[in-house]
Amino acid sequence: MHGLSSKIVQLGLPLLIAMLACATIADDSDLDARVKQWIVDLGHKKFAVRQTAHEHLVEVGTPAFTQLEKIARSGSTEQRYRARAIIRYVNWHTLYTGFLEVSQQEDDKMDLDKVMWLMSLLVDPKVERAPLQRQLDKIAQDVRVRLGKQVDPAKAEPRIVVDALIAVLKDKYKLAGAQTNYDHPDNSSLDRVLSSNKGLPILLSHIAVSVADRLQIPIVGIPIPGRYMIKYDGARAPEGFSADDIIINPFDDWQILSQDGVRAIIPGFDPATHLIPSTRRATIDRMLRNLASDFAVLQQSDRATQAMKLLELF
Repeated sequence: MHGLSSKIVQLGLPLLIAMLACATIADDSDLDARVKQWIVDLGHKKFAVRQTAHEHLVEVGTPAFTQLEKIARSGSTEQRYRARAIIRYVNWHTLYTGFLEVSQQEDDKMDLDKVMWLMSLLVDPKVERAPLQRQLDKIAQDVRVRLGKQVDPAKAEPRIVVDALIAVLKDKYKLAGAQTNYDHPDNSSLDRVLSSNKGLPILLSHIAVSVADRLQIPIVGIPIPGRYMIKYDGARAPEGFSADDIIINPFDDWQILSQDGVRAIIPGFDPATHLIPSTRRATIDRMLRNLASDFAVLQQSDRATQAMKLLELF
Protein backbone atom coordinates (compact mmCIF):
# COMPACT_ATOMS: atom_id res chain seq x y z
CA MET A 1 0.00 0.00 0.00
CA HIS A 2 2.88 2.35 0.79
CA GLY A 3 4.31 1.87 -2.70
CA LEU A 4 0.91 2.51 -4.24
CA SER A 5 0.48 5.72 -2.21
CA SER A 6 3.91 6.92 -3.37
CA LYS A 7 2.97 6.25 -6.96
CA ILE A 8 -0.26 8.21 -6.55
CA VAL A 9 1.69 11.15 -5.13
CA GLN A 10 4.29 10.99 -7.89
CA LEU A 11 1.69 10.89 -10.64
CA GLY A 12 -0.81 13.15 -8.98
CA LEU A 13 1.18 16.18 -7.86
CA PRO A 14 1.70 17.77 -11.29
CA LEU A 15 -1.90 17.05 -12.15
CA LEU A 16 -3.22 18.51 -8.93
CA ILE A 17 -1.21 21.68 -9.58
CA ALA A 18 -2.86 21.89 -12.98
CA MET A 19 -6.24 21.30 -11.37
CA LEU A 20 -5.78 24.27 -9.07
CA ALA A 21 -4.67 26.43 -11.99
CA CYS A 22 -7.79 25.48 -13.93
CA ALA A 23 -10.28 25.69 -11.07
CA THR A 24 -12.85 27.66 -13.06
CA ILE A 25 -12.83 25.45 -16.15
CA ALA A 26 -15.62 23.15 -14.98
CA ASP A 27 -17.97 26.16 -14.72
CA ASP A 28 -17.32 27.37 -18.27
CA SER A 29 -20.42 27.34 -20.46
CA ASP A 30 -18.26 26.12 -23.33
CA LEU A 31 -17.04 23.10 -21.36
CA ASP A 32 -18.32 20.52 -23.84
CA ALA A 33 -16.54 22.22 -26.74
CA ARG A 34 -13.38 22.58 -24.68
CA VAL A 35 -13.44 18.90 -23.76
CA LYS A 36 -13.76 17.99 -27.43
CA GLN A 37 -10.79 20.19 -28.29
CA TRP A 38 -8.67 18.82 -25.46
CA ILE A 39 -9.44 15.30 -26.59
CA VAL A 40 -8.26 16.21 -30.09
CA ASP A 41 -5.14 17.74 -28.50
CA LEU A 42 -4.34 14.46 -26.76
CA GLY A 43 -3.00 13.37 -30.13
CA HIS A 44 -1.14 16.61 -30.94
CA LYS A 45 2.42 16.30 -32.27
CA LYS A 46 3.77 18.59 -29.53
CA PHE A 47 4.21 17.03 -26.09
CA ALA A 48 3.40 20.29 -24.28
CA VAL A 49 0.03 20.53 -26.02
CA ARG A 50 -0.76 16.86 -25.28
CA GLN A 51 0.19 17.26 -21.63
CA THR A 52 -1.79 20.46 -21.14
CA ALA A 53 -4.89 18.82 -22.63
CA HIS A 54 -4.31 15.77 -20.41
CA GLU A 55 -4.18 17.96 -17.29
CA HIS A 56 -7.31 19.90 -18.26
CA LEU A 57 -9.24 16.64 -18.76
CA VAL A 58 -8.10 15.35 -15.37
CA GLU A 59 -9.47 18.55 -13.83
CA VAL A 60 -12.83 18.12 -15.58
CA GLY A 61 -13.02 14.56 -14.30
CA THR A 62 -16.06 12.34 -14.74
CA PRO A 63 -18.09 14.76 -16.94
CA ALA A 64 -15.48 14.09 -19.64
CA PHE A 65 -15.69 10.30 -19.31
CA THR A 66 -18.26 9.73 -22.07
CA GLN A 67 -16.09 11.44 -24.67
CA LEU A 68 -12.92 9.93 -23.24
CA GLU A 69 -14.37 6.42 -23.40
CA LYS A 70 -15.27 6.97 -27.05
CA ILE A 71 -11.78 8.14 -28.02
CA ALA A 72 -10.25 5.34 -25.92
CA ARG A 73 -11.84 2.94 -28.41
CA SER A 74 -11.44 4.83 -31.68
CA GLY A 75 -8.65 7.41 -31.38
CA SER A 76 -5.01 7.37 -32.30
CA THR A 77 -2.57 5.30 -30.27
CA GLU A 78 -1.61 8.34 -28.19
CA GLN A 79 -5.24 9.39 -27.67
CA ARG A 80 -6.27 5.90 -26.63
CA TYR A 81 -3.39 5.60 -24.18
CA ARG A 82 -3.98 9.00 -22.58
CA ALA A 83 -7.78 8.66 -22.46
CA ARG A 84 -7.50 5.37 -20.60
CA ALA A 85 -4.87 6.79 -18.26
CA ILE A 86 -7.07 9.80 -17.43
CA ILE A 87 -10.08 7.62 -16.68
CA ARG A 88 -8.02 5.29 -14.48
CA TYR A 89 -6.38 8.16 -12.62
CA VAL A 90 -9.55 10.18 -11.99
CA ASN A 91 -11.51 7.13 -10.90
CA TRP A 92 -8.82 5.80 -8.57
CA HIS A 93 -8.09 9.27 -7.13
CA THR A 94 -11.81 9.74 -6.35
CA LEU A 95 -12.08 6.30 -4.79
CA TYR A 96 -8.90 6.50 -2.77
CA THR A 97 -9.42 10.02 -1.40
CA GLY A 98 -13.09 9.30 -0.70
CA PHE A 99 -12.45 6.11 1.25
CA LEU A 100 -9.47 7.70 2.99
CA GLU A 101 -11.65 10.55 4.23
CA VAL A 102 -14.28 8.11 5.54
CA SER A 103 -11.63 5.91 7.20
CA GLN A 104 -10.39 8.87 9.24
CA GLN A 105 -13.84 9.64 10.69
CA GLU A 106 -15.05 8.37 14.06
CA ASP A 107 -17.00 5.15 13.61
CA ASP A 108 -20.44 6.54 14.41
CA LYS A 109 -19.88 9.43 11.99
CA MET A 110 -18.66 7.40 9.01
CA ASP A 111 -20.70 8.40 5.96
CA LEU A 112 -22.19 5.13 4.69
CA ASP A 113 -24.15 6.95 1.98
CA LYS A 114 -20.83 8.14 0.60
CA VAL A 115 -19.39 4.63 0.88
CA MET A 116 -22.30 3.15 -1.09
CA TRP A 117 -21.73 5.76 -3.82
CA LEU A 118 -17.99 5.05 -3.90
CA MET A 119 -18.71 1.33 -4.21
CA SER A 120 -20.98 2.14 -7.14
CA LEU A 121 -18.01 3.94 -8.71
CA LEU A 122 -15.98 0.75 -8.47
CA VAL A 123 -18.63 -0.87 -10.67
CA ASP A 124 -19.25 2.11 -12.98
CA PRO A 125 -16.90 5.13 -12.92
CA LYS A 126 -19.60 7.47 -14.31
CA VAL A 127 -22.01 7.20 -11.38
CA GLU A 128 -22.76 10.57 -9.77
CA ARG A 129 -23.59 10.91 -6.10
CA ALA A 130 -26.33 13.56 -6.23
CA PRO A 131 -28.94 11.43 -8.08
CA LEU A 132 -28.44 8.60 -5.60
CA GLN A 133 -28.97 10.98 -2.69
CA ARG A 134 -32.14 12.28 -4.30
CA GLN A 135 -33.48 8.75 -4.70
CA LEU A 136 -32.83 7.94 -1.04
CA ASP A 137 -34.42 11.25 -0.03
CA LYS A 138 -37.50 10.38 -2.11
CA ILE A 139 -37.84 6.94 -0.50
CA ALA A 140 -37.66 8.55 2.94
CA GLN A 141 -40.29 11.08 1.90
CA ASP A 142 -42.56 8.23 0.78
CA VAL A 143 -42.20 6.52 4.16
CA ARG A 144 -43.16 9.77 5.87
CA VAL A 145 -46.21 10.11 3.62
CA ARG A 146 -47.16 6.50 4.31
CA LEU A 147 -47.12 7.21 8.05
CA GLY A 148 -49.22 10.34 7.68
CA LYS A 149 -48.50 14.01 8.29
CA GLN A 150 -49.43 13.86 11.95
CA VAL A 151 -47.00 11.04 12.77
CA ASP A 152 -43.44 11.75 13.87
CA PRO A 153 -41.42 8.70 12.70
CA ALA A 154 -38.95 9.14 15.55
CA LYS A 155 -41.68 8.99 18.20
CA ALA A 156 -44.23 6.63 16.70
CA GLU A 157 -44.97 3.05 17.74
CA PRO A 158 -42.07 0.91 16.48
CA ARG A 159 -44.17 -1.73 14.71
CA ILE A 160 -46.18 0.92 12.84
CA VAL A 161 -42.97 2.58 11.68
CA VAL A 162 -41.42 -0.75 10.62
CA ASP A 163 -44.55 -1.73 8.69
CA ALA A 164 -44.49 1.59 6.81
CA LEU A 165 -40.79 1.26 6.00
CA ILE A 166 -41.25 -2.28 4.69
CA ALA A 167 -44.34 -1.34 2.70
CA VAL A 168 -42.44 1.40 0.85
CA LEU A 169 -39.21 -0.54 0.26
CA LYS A 170 -40.86 -3.84 -0.62
CA ASP A 171 -44.18 -2.94 -2.20
CA LYS A 172 -43.58 0.47 -3.78
CA TYR A 173 -39.92 0.17 -4.76
CA LYS A 174 -39.91 -3.64 -5.19
CA LEU A 175 -36.52 -4.00 -3.53
CA ALA A 176 -35.68 -7.67 -3.14
CA GLY A 177 -32.84 -10.13 -2.77
CA ALA A 178 -30.81 -11.06 -5.83
CA GLN A 179 -31.79 -14.71 -5.80
CA THR A 180 -30.12 -15.34 -9.17
CA ASN A 181 -26.74 -14.00 -10.26
CA TYR A 182 -26.01 -13.48 -6.57
CA ASP A 183 -22.25 -13.07 -6.98
CA HIS A 184 -22.40 -10.24 -9.52
CA PRO A 185 -20.81 -6.89 -8.58
CA ASP A 186 -24.00 -5.08 -9.59
CA ASN A 187 -25.62 -6.42 -6.44
CA SER A 188 -23.14 -4.41 -4.34
CA SER A 189 -23.69 -1.16 -6.25
CA LEU A 190 -26.28 1.25 -4.85
CA ASP A 191 -26.76 2.70 -8.33
CA ARG A 192 -27.43 -0.71 -9.92
CA VAL A 193 -29.56 -1.98 -7.02
CA LEU A 194 -31.84 1.06 -7.16
CA SER A 195 -32.20 0.47 -10.91
CA SER A 196 -32.66 -3.31 -10.91
CA ASN A 197 -34.42 -3.52 -7.50
CA LYS A 198 -32.22 -6.53 -6.66
CA GLY A 199 -29.26 -6.62 -4.31
CA LEU A 200 -27.17 -8.37 -1.69
CA PRO A 201 -28.47 -8.58 1.90
CA ILE A 202 -26.06 -5.92 3.18
CA LEU A 203 -26.89 -3.46 0.38
CA LEU A 204 -30.64 -3.84 0.85
CA SER A 205 -30.14 -3.53 4.59
CA HIS A 206 -28.21 -0.30 4.35
CA ILE A 207 -30.64 1.25 1.91
CA ALA A 208 -33.17 0.72 4.69
CA VAL A 209 -30.75 2.09 7.31
CA SER A 210 -30.03 5.14 5.15
CA VAL A 211 -33.72 5.84 4.65
CA ALA A 212 -34.42 5.35 8.36
CA ASP A 213 -31.57 7.69 9.34
CA ARG A 214 -33.25 10.46 7.39
CA LEU A 215 -36.36 9.99 9.52
CA GLN A 216 -34.53 9.42 12.84
CA ILE A 217 -35.83 5.85 13.02
CA PRO A 218 -33.44 3.55 14.93
CA ILE A 219 -32.91 0.90 12.26
CA VAL A 220 -29.45 -0.67 12.45
CA GLY A 221 -27.51 -3.33 10.58
CA ILE A 222 -26.86 -6.62 12.37
CA PRO A 223 -23.95 -8.82 11.27
CA ILE A 224 -25.67 -12.20 11.04
CA PRO A 225 -23.31 -14.68 9.35
CA GLY A 226 -24.16 -15.35 5.72
CA ARG A 227 -27.32 -13.23 5.80
CA TYR A 228 -26.86 -9.65 6.93
CA MET A 229 -30.10 -8.25 8.38
CA ILE A 230 -31.45 -5.19 10.15
CA LYS A 231 -33.45 -4.53 13.26
CA TYR A 232 -35.45 -1.79 14.88
CA ASP A 233 -33.24 -1.17 17.91
CA GLY A 234 -35.61 -1.61 20.83
CA ALA A 235 -33.12 0.00 23.20
CA ARG A 236 -33.77 3.27 21.35
CA ALA A 237 -37.55 2.95 21.10
CA PRO A 238 -39.58 6.01 22.15
CA GLU A 239 -40.59 6.17 25.79
CA GLY A 240 -43.70 4.15 26.54
CA PHE A 241 -43.15 1.49 23.89
CA SER A 242 -41.67 -2.00 24.07
CA ALA A 243 -37.88 -2.21 24.17
CA ASP A 244 -37.91 -5.46 22.19
CA ASP A 245 -35.96 -5.56 18.95
CA ILE A 246 -37.82 -6.08 15.66
CA ILE A 247 -35.65 -8.21 13.35
CA ILE A 248 -36.12 -7.74 9.59
CA ASN A 249 -34.68 -9.95 6.84
CA PRO A 250 -34.53 -7.71 3.73
CA PHE A 251 -33.10 -10.37 1.41
CA ASP A 252 -35.97 -12.80 2.00
CA ASP A 253 -39.01 -10.68 1.26
CA TRP A 254 -38.46 -8.27 4.17
CA GLN A 255 -39.79 -10.81 6.65
CA ILE A 256 -40.10 -9.87 10.30
CA LEU A 257 -38.49 -12.69 12.29
CA SER A 258 -38.32 -13.81 15.88
CA GLN A 259 -34.99 -14.99 17.24
CA ASP A 260 -36.20 -18.56 16.72
CA GLY A 261 -37.11 -17.65 13.15
CA VAL A 262 -33.56 -16.41 12.52
CA ARG A 263 -32.13 -19.54 14.15
CA ALA A 264 -34.20 -21.70 11.80
CA ILE A 265 -32.46 -20.29 8.72
CA ILE A 266 -29.06 -19.42 10.21
CA PRO A 267 -27.45 -22.36 12.03
CA GLY A 268 -25.18 -21.12 14.79
CA PHE A 269 -27.11 -17.88 15.24
CA ASP A 270 -26.12 -16.35 18.58
CA PRO A 271 -28.35 -13.47 19.73
CA ALA A 272 -25.75 -12.31 22.24
CA THR A 273 -23.32 -11.65 19.39
CA HIS A 274 -25.26 -11.33 16.17
CA LEU A 275 -27.93 -8.90 17.37
CA ILE A 276 -25.35 -6.32 18.43
CA PRO A 277 -25.47 -3.50 15.84
CA SER A 278 -22.63 -3.69 13.35
CA THR A 279 -20.05 -0.94 13.60
CA ARG A 280 -19.78 1.18 10.47
CA ARG A 281 -16.17 0.14 10.00
CA ALA A 282 -17.17 -3.54 10.11
CA THR A 283 -19.99 -2.85 7.65
CA ILE A 284 -17.61 -1.20 5.17
CA ASP A 285 -15.18 -4.08 5.59
CA ARG A 286 -17.92 -6.59 4.76
CA MET A 287 -19.15 -4.60 1.77
CA LEU A 288 -15.69 -4.26 0.24
CA ARG A 289 -14.86 -7.93 0.79
CA ASN A 290 -18.11 -8.90 -0.94
CA LEU A 291 -17.31 -6.68 -3.89
CA ALA A 292 -13.71 -7.88 -4.18
CA SER A 293 -14.92 -11.48 -4.15
CA ASP A 294 -17.52 -10.77 -6.83
CA PHE A 295 -14.95 -9.08 -9.10
CA ALA A 296 -12.68 -12.11 -8.61
CA VAL A 297 -15.49 -14.47 -9.65
CA LEU A 298 -15.80 -12.51 -12.90
CA GLN A 299 -11.99 -12.57 -13.27
CA GLN A 300 -11.86 -8.77 -13.06
CA SER A 301 -8.61 -8.90 -11.14
CA ASP A 302 -7.79 -5.19 -11.42
CA ARG A 303 -11.04 -4.18 -9.76
CA ALA A 304 -10.76 -6.92 -7.15
CA THR A 305 -7.29 -5.60 -6.31
CA GLN A 306 -8.63 -2.04 -6.06
CA ALA A 307 -11.33 -3.13 -3.61
CA MET A 308 -8.77 -4.92 -1.44
CA LYS A 309 -6.38 -1.94 -1.48
CA LEU A 310 -9.24 0.31 -0.34
CA LEU A 311 -10.02 -2.19 2.39
CA GLU A 312 -6.49 -1.67 3.73
CA LEU A 313 -7.50 1.87 4.68
CA PHE A 314 -9.81 0.44 7.33
